Amino acid sequence: MRHIILLVAVATLFSCGQNDTKQKELELKEKELALKEKELNLREKDSAKATTPAVDTAKKNNIPQVKPTSPDSKTLTMVFKRYEEGDNMYLIFTDTESGKEYSFENPDENKFSGIKIYVPDAESQFEVKANPKYINKKFIVDLVNKSILSNGPGGSTVKKKAWVINGLKLAE
Repeated sequence: MRHIILLVAVATLFSCGQNDTKQKELELKEKELALKEKELNLREKDSAKATTPAVDTAKKNNIPQVKPTSPDSKTLTMVFKRYEEGDNMYLIFTDTESGKEYSFENPDENKFSGIKIYVPDAESQFEVKANPKYINKKFIVDLVNKSILSNGPGGSTVKKKAWVINGLKLAE
């Protein structure tokens, strides 16, 4: 009988020890998770702090903020070069960063934010010309890539996808 009681006592102590070990393992895992969570929060705070000074500096210097865009929109700093006529009216701008030249046709499709980029001219084919006060001036240009109606071959009207000015702001 003593042996049985001794065996029961040893088994009870052993099982308590296992429960205690499992409990400690659970506590350790909880502590690890809590540490990882704190570490992640600190990283997020650090990345937020790292971007804040740049944003503040940009605001102080009146540098336009780059907005998240889709492939069908972008904001560029461009110089207005000239106005041309052909089968359509064309406003020619050059991207200051890449040097790429953009030709915006049908100015009625574009939004110039109140800036009179072209002025009346009775002698031109479309009765407008470039406003001389804006030639070679730098602009912040918001662009969208959308479908427009354009003059096609033989005077036909065609629908095509083109970059269009969605907003224009004189750069300082």
